[in-house]
Formats: sequence, structure tokens, C-alpha cells
Amino acid sequence: MRDIEHAASQVLKKLNIGKAPIPIKKIIRELDIKLNSFDLGDDVSGVLVIEENSPRIGYNPSESNVRQRFTLAHELGHFVLHCDKKQNGLFVDSTKVMFRRQGSTPLEFRQERQANAFAAAILMPENLIKKEYEALNEQMDYLTDDTIVKKLSSVFKVSEIAMTYRLMNLGYIHDNY
Repeated sequence: MRDIEHAASQVLKKLNIGKAPIPIKKIIRELDIKLNSFDLGDDVSGVLVIEENSPRIGYNPSESNVRQRFTLAHELGHFVLHCDKKQNGLFVDSTKVMFRRQGSTPLEFRQERQANAFAAAILMPENLIKKEYEALNEQMDYLTDDTIVKKLSSVFKVSEIAMTYRLMNLGYIHDNY
């Protein structure tokens, strides 16, 4: 997972992005990836298609803004981590199953988890989480985990569940949340 954190931070560093919320659409465009909203139906959140050396990310516009942002970051994760940019490829991500589709191979399962980890790392970079967390502590005398999650999810424009997992993985809150 450290390699995934590093890959996400390298993208942010390359594009000189250092404050929240992370402009994920801008990042995708800066990396010369075409971006389109598509009516993907109720079961698909996003797709990454590479045809003739031309990558394209499609996302479902009927989903909430925070879901769209995570989907875009997830598809970018597939592009950065899993694609041979010179070969055609396709990644389709379901809204119904977060980590894998039925019948997925162990490799596909691992790639989905890695793309989710990349999405979390790029939308909620560890250094920015630390900075915002410390600023919250300075502003308020007492913070509950619930308050931390709500405030930080608002700052980073991610869902509360995504922020909860990120904060747990970084050790800011605990499993009994």
C-alpha cells in the first residue's frame, strides 16, 4: 500500500496540487485523459477505456458528487497502477459491489482494492489529512470521531464513509467508531 500512497502523491506533486479539496477532474484532464459523463445505468459507476493509446474515463452523472469524485479517482487509479498505456483495455466498476464483481479473479479483486486505495490516497492525501486534523484540534477543545469525520469529509468533498475508512487506516480514529 505504501507504493500506492507514493503513486498518488507523485501525481499530486507533478501537478503541484497541495490543498483540499483535490480537483480530480482537473488532474484527469492534465494527464490527457478524456472525461465524459455517460448514462451507465444503475449498476455501473465508472469505466476506464483505452483505445488506440487514448484513455477515456466515463462516470455516471446520476450519482452524488462525492460518489462521482471517488469513482473518477478510482478509475484514475486503474490508469496509473494497472494499465499498459500502449494496449487497449477496459475497466468497468459496479455500483453494487465495492471491491469485486461476481466471478472476479484474484487479480481483478486485488486491482479493485488497489484502485480504491489509490482513490483514497489521492482524494485524501495523508499530509493534508494531518494538516486539517491538526487545524481542527486547534479550533476546538474537544473533538468526537463523528465530528472529525463530518468536518473532514466536508473539507475534502468525500463521503463520510470514505473519510471514516481513511481516518481509520491512518490511525486517527479507531474501529469502535
